[in-house]
Amino acid sequence: MLPLNPELADRVLRAAVRRTGSTYATNDAHAKLDAFAAKSREVITTNLERAFKAM
Repeated sequence: MLPLNPELADRVLRAAVRRTGSTYATNDAHAKLDAFAAKSREVITTNLERAFKAM
């Protein structure tokens, strides 16, 4: 679930890191991973739609 939902993953990580007294910040590498996750969600959604239409 977390790899396909970067916003939720960031919130979970931020909350966990905050408990240790540190901070969590995203950077350009995170943006690239978020783009991959968005594309993955798109592919999954498209395939699910096709599968249910075929039923």
